[in-house]
Amino acid sequence: MSRDLGREMGRDLGDEAGRSDHRRYRQLLAAAVDEEKRWALIRLLIEERAMERLAADRRAAAHGAERRPRSDRLSK
Repeated sequence: MSRDLGREMGRDLGDEAGRSDHRRYRQLLAAAVDEEKRWALIRLLIEERAMERLAADRRAAAHGAERRPRSDRLSK
């Protein structure tokens, strides 16, 4: 369902590729007029953040960098 909310705004979940798009999130928030859409927005934000973390871990692994402890990453 969260992917549907993202598509509803003309974007697929993978289109952002780790970038934060403030305007897009404001539009999604404005479109989240009922509880179902608000939960979908929350799931979308969680999924995108997880994808960003995974991509960062993969980049670090590709460059031989050590993975930072999760506690360091949670402070962002």
